[in-house]
Formats: sequence, C-alpha cells, structure tokens
Amino acid sequence: MTAIKGKMEAGAISITFTTFGVEEIALAYRLLSNASKKSLIINSATKVLRPLAKTAKTNLKSRHKFKTKNLYKSIQVARFDTDTLKGAYVKARRVKNKYKGYHSHLLDLGTKERVTKSGRRTGKVKPTKWWKDAVDSHYKGIDPAFEKEINEGLIRMIKKYNARTLK
Repeated sequence: MTAIKGKMEAGAISITFTTFGVEEIALAYRLLSNASKKSLIINSATKVLRPLAKTAKTNLKSRHKFKTKNLYKSIQVARFDTDTLKGAYVKARRVKNKYKGYHSHLLDLGTKERVTKSGRRTGKVKPTKWWKDAVDSHYKGIDPAFEKEINEGLIRMIKKYNARTLK
C-alpha cells in the first residue's frame, strides 16, 4: 500500500495529510504535473475551508447584530501559492480594493478600557470569540475532509484525462 503525503497551512490551522489507497491512485498523483498537483491541493483546500468561513460569518452575524457589515462581507476563503506552500485560508479580505476587516481581532478577543493620548476614554469591547468558536467547531473535521477531497479530486482528474485521451 502506498501513501500520498503533503502539507496544507490554513491560517492558524496546519494539516499534514497522508492518503492511503490504491497504488494506481498514488502513482497517478506522482505522475501529475506540478501545475496539476498545485491546482488539486489549492482547490481541495478552498472547498474544505468554505464551511469554516460560513460558520464564522454566521457567528459574527448572530453575536454582533450586523453592526459590522464590512467585516461580514470581507470574510472569505483566500488562496495562496508560494514556492514551498500551496493552499488556502480564511481571512477578512479586501472588498472593492478597501480593507474592511481590520477590526476582526478586536471583536473576537475584546479589548481593555482604552484611553487616547489626550485622556479621553474610548471604551472597551467585550470578547465574543466568534472566530475561535468557528475554528473549534471545524478543526477536527478539516483533516479527514481534506483527505477525502484530495482523493475525489484526483479521481476527477484521472477521469478527465482518460476522457480526453480515449477520444
């Protein structure tokens, strides 16, 4: 039995996966071009992280009653591709070229009583843990879902290749 090994980083989540399966599938993965491997990993990671983004949005909406529409709109799955890592992560992204999610950590973790340099009090923010709860609810399911998606994506690629070559 052969194994396919890889690594995915998703924000605070790092997943090392090993997929055991039929030797033909492992061989097919090794024979894929680098571009195909990259596409497979990034697309699989994106698909697996979508439920996490949706839960984060739901938590934010329920705990802040839409006082923060900009942050809600900006929570998305982002893809990345560097020399060493390929994958996706959930973050507050730019919307129409404006960064709208700069205050996400303040709402998640809260703040102490804040005072300006002139001494004026600006209040404090109670922590709501909307992001932490979303990650905790999906953390254990991401690894098996990612392995399953890699296998299914590889099978789709093989079928697509066979359909083109057998014409």
